[in-house]
Order: sequence, then C-alpha cells, then structure tokens
Amino acid sequence: MIISAFSQSISLKKYSIIKKENQLFFMKEIILIFSLLFFIPSVKAATIDSLLYELDLSIQERPASFEQKENTIKQLKEDLSNSSSDEDRYTLLRTITNEYSFYKIDSAVYYSDQCISMATKLNKEDNITELQLDRIYYYSFLRLFHESFEKMEAMDYEALPVFLKKKYLKTMILTYYNKVRGLESAYSRGFYNSEIMKYCAMYLAIEPNETIDRLRIKAYTYYLQEDYEASETFIKQILKKKDLSIYERVEMLNHLNELYNELGKEYNNEAKKVLVEAAILSNKYAITKNPPLLELALLISEDDYNRAHDYIDIAMKDASVFSIDHKIGVREKTYNEIQDIYYNKINEQRNVFQVVLVIICILSIITLFFLVITIKSNNTLRKTREKLVNANDNLKESNRIKEVYFSYYLNQYSNYIDKITEYQRHIVRLINAGHSTDVIKKEALSSMNTKSDLNDFYSDFDKSVLELFPSFIQKVNELLRPDEAYKIRSNPKDTNSRLNTELRILALLRLGICDNKEIASFFRFTVQTVYNYRSKAKMRAIDDASFEENIKNICNDGL
Repeated sequence: MIISAFSQSISLKKYSIIKKENQLFFMKEIILIFSLLFFIPSVKAATIDSLLYELDLSIQERPASFEQKENTIKQLKEDLSNSSSDEDRYTLLRTITNEYSFYKIDSAVYYSDQCISMATKLNKEDNITELQLDRIYYYSFLRLFHESFEKMEAMDYEALPVFLKKKYLKTMILTYYNKVRGLESAYSRGFYNSEIMKYCAMYLAIEPNETIDRLRIKAYTYYLQEDYEASETFIKQILKKKDLSIYERVEMLNHLNELYNELGKEYNNEAKKVLVEAAILSNKYAITKNPPLLELALLISEDDYNRAHDYIDIAMKDASVFSIDHKIGVREKTYNEIQDIYYNKINEQRNVFQVVLVIICILSIITLFFLVITIKSNNTLRKTREKLVNANDNLKESNRIKEVYFSYYLNQYSNYIDKITEYQRHIVRLINAGHSTDVIKKEALSSMNTKSDLNDFYSDFDKSVLELFPSFIQKVNELLRPDEAYKIRSNPKDTNSRLNTELRILALLRLGICDNKEIASFFRFTVQTVYNYRSKAKMRAIDDASFEENIKNICNDGL
C-alpha cells in the first residue's frame, strides 16, 4: 500500500522524460522507416507484441471479471442484511470494505464508517484505531488532506501498540505522499519528501523483521534517495514472496515499472512487461486503483497510438469507477499529458510529411529535368539516326552510281579496244595485200568515224543518266520557270530518248563533276562553251543563285 502512494510521483517525473524524448521524434521516424525497409525482426519486439496480445484478450474478459466482482459484493451485502449477529456483521462489513478498497474508494469509505460504528458498538478499541487509519488512507485518494491530518494529529501515537504504530506511520507516509503528488513546486515536494523520509526511518526503527512492509518501506526510502537500482532489488524480493496478495503484487509491479522509467529508456521493454502483467491481473480481479493501463499507454503512445488511446479510455473508466476525484486527478496529471504527446506527434508527423513532400517535389523536378533531357537526347539520337540512314542511303546510291558507271565505261573501253584491234587487223591485211598508201589512208579515214562514235557516246551517256535518275529531267524542270522547262522526252525505256547539251552538263554537275575544264574535256567542248551553257541554264532557273547547288541534290531519293 505504501508503494502505491509514491507511484504517482514517479509518473510525474516520467512524463517530463517523455516530453524530452519527443524532441527526438524525427530521428525515431527515420529509424522506424529504415527498420521497415529492411524488415529487421526483433525478438524483444515480438515478445512485447505477444504480451500485448495476451493483455488484449484479458481486456475482452474484463466485463465478466467486473460482473463477478459485483456479484461477490452483492452476495456479501445480502449476507449482511440477513445476519443477526453483530460479530458476523462486523466481519462482513470489513470484508465488504476490503473488496471496495481496490475497486470503489467512495464505497470503501462508506462501509469503513459502518465498520467503525460496529467496532465501537462491540467495543473493539484496537480495531477502531486500525479502521480509522484505513479510512484516513481512503481519504487521501479523495484529496481530503485537511481531514486526514486532523484525524492523525488527534491520535496519541505514543500510546498506540507497536502494530498500530506501524500502521500509523505507513498511513502518515501515504497521506504526505498523496499530498505531494499534486504539487508543482519542487521546493514543496522537497519539504514533504523530507517529512516522508523521517517517518520511513521511524518505521524501520520499530520493525526489525524483514517483513513485506519493511521491504516496501526500504524500497521507498531508496527511491526517495534516487537509488533506483537498490529500490528495484527490494521490490524484486517482495515479488518473490509467496504470501504476497494479488493487490500487493499489482502495486509492486506498478512501482517496478516506475523505477524502470527512472533508470532510463533502455529499460522500456522491462517496464512494458511488468505493466502488462499488472494490467492483466487488474482486469482479472477488477482492480481499478492506479490503473497500469494508463502507464502502459504512455510507453506505447508514440509507436502504437491507437492501442494506447484504447488503453487510456479503459484506464479513465477504471479511475472513474474507483473515484470521481481520483479520475479528475488522473486526468489532470496524465490524460492531458497523453493528449499533448499525441498532438506533438501529429505536429511532428506533419513536419516530417512536409519535409517528405518537399523532397518528393525536388525529386519530381529532378526527374522531370532528366526526362526532358532524355526526350531531347532521344530526339537528337533519332535525328542523328535519320541522318545516318540518309547518309547510308546516299552511300548506297553513290555506290550504285559508281557500279553503273564502272560497268558502263568498262563496256565502252572493251568496245573501243575491239574496234582498235579490228582496225589494226584491217590495216595489216591491206598492207599485206600490197595496197598503195593512198588506198590505206582512204580506208583508214572511212573506218575512223569520230562523229558517229561521239554520237554513240552521247547516246550511252544519256541512257546511263536516265537509267540512274529516271526523273532527272522532271526534277530539273521543277527548278526552272514553267515557260523555260525542257521539252525533251524522258522515258527511260525509250532508246531514242536523248538529253540536250545543257542537260548533259547538268547531269555531270549531279554526278559531282563541276570543273568547267573537266566538263569541256569530257564533251570535247571549249571551256567557254561550257561556261555559256551553264549560264544559259541558270537563266532558266527560278532561283539562279542556288540553282546548281539544287541540281547536285536532286534525285537523292533514288528515283
């Protein structure tokens, strides 16, 4: 019972620690994200999850436990109504009071008064003092401190037997502590803690045996001295006691949780475990005093707020069942703190989301930038590819032209060689036949028909050009003014189709032969003649400045 008295003080200190820890929320969010990304399993986390699952099952069984509690009290009240013996009524009243002491403190006070009246009637002096101390203990939960201290001062401590002195000192410690837990001033708390230490020392001086109460007072003393590890050692000794009641066990577990929180965040898992055990016992035995679910909600509120919120609702209902005043105190000291944590978390999450949104926007802009670059690069590559394809086609066309002309001129040279060979043989035969020089000269002149050969050359040249470029004349005419177009037939299948001199010169330009001297040599003209023909052709053009350049590019489609 003493340990329950200072559990609220530890809660206040723990809340301050939680506020400080919330400042590290952003870092914890990042750690949580990486944990989810890499899915690192944790044995401890799995254990806590399984314990919380057991706790949730016990919460589902709470209605049955509370119904059983009500039925038990109802049966005791019926027995009280049917009892005719004052001794039996006294015993039943004390049992009912004890049943209510961890369940409904207002009812406990009421039946405590009834019990005192019955003890007075039965003249049980020691029992009356003991019951009065119990009632003072109950008053401390109703924040009736003035009445509590007034009644304590009215007692003659020195006249009390030892067992009542012990109870008196424990009740004094509890009353002082319950007064301290509502104080905001550190100075005031320090003053009352000094008073509590004084009463703890008085208790230890009159209790030589290592009883459960002595161990509890020792644990509380070390707690006040901030020697939390020593306090933990004594509480664990108490938890090993076989004669420890369920109610005492729940209080020890609650206090052990507070010590773990004082020892630091690294003890959070241990704190959660003892709170889960305390909460399960509270659900099973309908204990509403100092609900452990409230403390557990504080520990898990950042990581599992929905569950924490459910636990808070249950804890607030339990606090309301225990006492309206107790509910108000819990709400003032804890519920609002939980809400602050929640709203702080929402604000921090909003800040995180804003940062993430900015990062996403930046990444989107970067992605869009690279997308534009990629599209431009693809367009450039496409154009380059098209140019390469065109260049390749031009190379193919150029190779085709070369092949055609190579074949054509190879055939021409072969024919000229045959003609020359035949001419030589003919001359030799004439010489061997003894013909005169005049006859030989006349025969030579008749055999060498230059004009005929030149016409054949022009004809073959025209045929080759029209074979390579069937639409050559049409394309040239497109570059000329309509009234200046060439009226020459351009059917490549017509062997009589011929080009005129201007078109032959333009054909050489198309084939890449642009030097007037070369063109003159090719057609047996003078350079001036070539110049005149080119000038004449330009005069026909729509755009004489770019006419010859356009001639070089016509028929690039292979037509």
